[in-house]
Amino acid sequence: MVDMVEARKRAKKKAEEQQASEKDAGSPQAKPVLRSESASSEPVTAYFPVETPHQPEEQKAEPIPTESLPEDQVDYLQKLLMEHPDDEDAEAAAQPIVEEKLEVLVFQLGGENYGLDILQIAEIIRFVEPTEIPNTAAHLDGIISLRGRMVPVINGRKRLGHELRIPDRKSRIIVLQDDTQLQGILVDSTTQVVKLPKANIEPTPPVVVGVDAEFIEGVCEYRNQLIILLRLENFLQIE
Repeated sequence: MVDMVEARKRAKKKAEEQQASEKDAGSPQAKPVLRSESASSEPVTAYFPVETPHQPEEQKAEPIPTESLPEDQVDYLQKLLMEHPDDEDAEAAAQPIVEEKLEVLVFQLGGENYGLDILQIAEIIRFVEPTEIPNTAAHLDGIISLRGRMVPVINGRKRLGHELRIPDRKSRIIVLQDDTQLQGILVDSTTQVVKLPKANIEPTPPVVVGVDAEFIEGVCEYRNQLIILLRLENFLQIE
């Protein structure tokens, strides 16, 4: 009987010890307290900010990082913009404007510069004394033979009302061709052939150098000199 009681006591004690050991194994171990934590009186804050639904925290936009360009780089960009214009400018640049010009022979009469369209000129020859023809217009000096063809010669000074003078070694006869007919104009000298922009040719009032307006097609300034363009259909008329 004693052995039975003793055995139960031992079994109960062993069961209590086993339960105590299982309880200790299931409970977490106490965290060791650091000196800095125990001494600190400040409240512990969360590492990430927490937004509350009633008081939302304002979110500030982060500035976009920018980098300033050096002056030489700015100049280079401006140069590129000039070299590569917009599509509209590039299209205009790809189609350059062709300026229409009139190529004229410049000659002198009475100290004035006159011009004739070179497409109306057959040739220019040195002065040849014309053969007079009676009962003709006063401004017609006569006719000359040019390779077997008769060419009437109009005195330019007489036609335009300039003072007469004797022809010299600089004098020339400008031979004009209209269809099959040849006509010549006696001038003081021929100077050069120039290209005049048609847009710069302006009409001229009849007071210019005292020449009748019917003989003037227009005027154009070229290198600070005024060139008077003749209207040949009126100038060459022989009454």
